[in-house]
Amino acid sequence: MTETPITILHVDPSESFTDLLSEFVRQRHDHVVVHEAHSGEDALAHLESTDDVDCVVSDYEIPGLNGLELLAAVRERWPDMPFVLFTGGGNEAVVLKAIAAGVTDYLEKSADPDRLAHLIDRVERVVIHHRTDVELARTVRRTEAQFELLVDTIEDYAIFLLDEGGHVQTWNRGAEKIKGYTEDEILGEHFSVFYRDEDVAAGVPDRNLREASTKGRIRDEGWRVRKDGSEFWADVTITALQETGAHTGYAKITHDSTSRKREQELLEQTEQLEGIIAAISHDLQNPLAVASGNVRLALDAGDLSRLDAAESALERASQLLDHLSTLAQEGMRITQPEPIELSEAAAAAWTFAGTDEAELRVEEDCVLVADTQRLRQLLENLFGNAVTHGGPDVTVRVGPLDGGGFYVEDDGPGIPENERTGVFEMGHSTNPDGTGFGLAICKQIADSHGWFIEVVEGTDGGARFEISDVEVL
Repeated sequence: MTETPITILHVDPSESFTDLLSEFVRQRHDHVVVHEAHSGEDALAHLESTDDVDCVVSDYEIPGLNGLELLAAVRERWPDMPFVLFTGGGNEAVVLKAIAAGVTDYLEKSADPDRLAHLIDRVERVVIHHRTDVELARTVRRTEAQFELLVDTIEDYAIFLLDEGGHVQTWNRGAEKIKGYTEDEILGEHFSVFYRDEDVAAGVPDRNLREASTKGRIRDEGWRVRKDGSEFWADVTITALQETGAHTGYAKITHDSTSRKREQELLEQTEQLEGIIAAISHDLQNPLAVASGNVRLALDAGDLSRLDAAESALERASQLLDHLSTLAQEGMRITQPEPIELSEAAAAAWTFAGTDEAELRVEEDCVLVADTQRLRQLLENLFGNAVTHGGPDVTVRVGPLDGGGFYVEDDGPGIPENERTGVFEMGHSTNPDGTGFGLAICKQIADSHGWFIEVVEGTDGGARFEISDVEVL
């Protein structure tokens, strides 16, 4: 089978039988060497004196220690040494005890050449198997050492293991660099120390482990906390570990993606500012048009009272500029929502968006929590859209929604179902003279509040805009 040298320690009380096996091997197996021992004590003494024995072949009935006692002594001193029980004595009970004690193989003793050949074949097999296991274990240990060295030298990623309960078991240089804890400080601690207090209270760490255990691996992003209390944006992968089908813990890889997060936020802010610039142009059109029209009437008819309306419109334009300037600094975030009656906001918005022939009906009032200026701007845009598409004599109804929110609907021609999604896109307009910003700004305002806006068919077939997820008092 193999030409790799194999050394056997043959233990048998009969010198003639040990000589027989030695001569058999010498004649047929050049690569096999047989050493002889005639008692258990002699066998142990030989094993202690050399490390070149690959397999022990022993009878059960030997002087001093019997075969099972010798097996026990060998297992205690050399746990992985192949041991073949080659005996004609004993019974089934002896065989069962030998198996329980860790005997490698068992073969009934005989001087028949075929049986001896079978013995040597068995020995070769168990020795090759043992050598393969030893080399595999050596390779695994070497690979594990190399992997541990590799992991420890990585500084851009925190790579560590958790036990089944989420307690830190290993720590690398990257983990210390990113999270700020030394190995002595963090080993044994629960990994929830890396999460914000509100996330811990919400059960986020435990939920992540449950999902990883169920799915095998999860990816998560969010703010995490360093030892010094500072926060960073973490890109996290948690992998459930298993050994022979049993769950043994988790591997966790964390990358500090704060720079990427900041770049993304900066890009979003840039896009928001572009939207704000477009909004300034659009939202100033209504009050400026009102001011211009009233100034023209005052000049043409000499009606100076028209200048009061023009002044009011210009004050509204000034308010818009002030508010939009603030938005340019803070983005589209809503920082100071306050209670406001829907009827009050609608009446204020109608002043600049309605016409003499158009009619506004507040079907039922309610108190919303919103940014007053932004709510008014949203309503102005919706009212302006109704007048543009429903005509100067359009009727617009406003009222609360069940479940929190409000609606604005008109009795105009409505919006075809296949166009309803696109109406909120920046620049979308079916009016050749339209800017396409009005409804896009409405969605932007709704998003900034955390509201949801959609368009459906109204009661009279017109357009009905429903704004939901609104806090209503």
